[in-house]
Amino acid sequence: MTPQEELLRILVLRSYLREAGRQFRLASGRLSDYYIECSLTTTYHAAAPLIGALIHGLVPPDAVAVGGPTMGA
Repeated sequence: MTPQEELLRILVLRSYLREAGRQFRLASGRLSDYYIECSLTTTYHAAAPLIGALIHGLVPPDAVAVGGPTMGA
């Protein structure tokens, strides 16, 4: 299993929320039959190295620093 496949597996198991007969109210006010709570994956210990490796591959080789908020506002 590739790192991307493993991360997707973790995302589906931990973050994909769907329950029969339940709807989730979105920030827009609309209702949805499912909800993806990514923080349940991004804060999971087994996902951290997979996320890090995937992001590392996107960072330009001449970058001297990477920063930003760890959680959205």
